Amino acid sequence: MDVCRHDPVRLKQVMEQSDFVHDLGQLTCGLDTEVGERGTTLSGGQQQRLSIARALYDTPALLVMDDPLSAVDAEVAARIFHRAVLGHRERGHAVVMACNQLQFLPRFDRIVYLEGNRT
Repeated sequence: MDVCRHDPVRLKQVMEQSDFVHDLGQLTCGLDTEVGERGTTLSGGQQQRLSIARALYDTPALLVMDDPLSAVDAEVAARIFHRAVLGHRERGHAVVMACNQLQFLPRFDRIVYLEGNRT
């Protein structure tokens, strides 16, 4: 994301949706903080939440997420799921998500279960 030309309203929305607002405030230079190669200055959960924010920023018609809640605790996962995943879907966009948190399954329209690399 080019922080020099960002939409401040959209940026605030995705930071809230991805539950990254508090983390952003802790970064020494805010949006201008260099996170290092492979995000080495961020925890696994922070890397995950930042990736979610970046994915949401351009409001893609199809959002594909590979277990995006794996590195966050249950409370944060619930907030992100409701704000980001369901919020994206409620705006008329499609979400495909690999998920190991079974408590979220009832909120999906379709579920594909894999066992032994087979559906």
